[in-house]
Amino acid sequence: MARSFDEVQQAADAALAKLQERETEIHDEIQKLKDANQTGPFPDAVKKKLGELHDELDALLAVMGRTTDITLLQLDATDDIKKIAAPLDKITADLQVKLARLKAIGGGAQAAGDVLTKVDGLVTKAKALVDKAKAPAD
Repeated sequence: MARSFDEVQQAADAALAKLQERETEIHDEIQKLKDANQTGPFPDAVKKKLGELHDELDALLAVMGRTTDITLLQLDATDDIKKIAAPLDKITADLQVKLARLKAIGGGAQAAGDVLTKVDGLVTKAKALVDKAKAPAD
């Protein structure tokens, strides 16, 4: 059975809250190590531990991003979203039909404009010929 939008969101919020809690713990551990070793360069053991914590933090942030991606996919699959999407799909299809009609009308208008431009050119040439014919001969 498909979960509701709220169920998916609540599960994602809970998962992300746990991940964020661990992120805070990691930052706290890093800060404690730095605070405890403020004089001179870090000993090798501290450097190693800091590297491990940063690696864990990087992995944790990647998991958080992936959790967000998965949540979006799950939200898209909920019945709530499907109920919203169906009318929107119909509206989109209707707008596409209207767009095609407008393009056809626009094409016809463009063709009519081209014809009128050519007719205007012919009228201008005809007027010039008439004016030339009316001019007195030298």
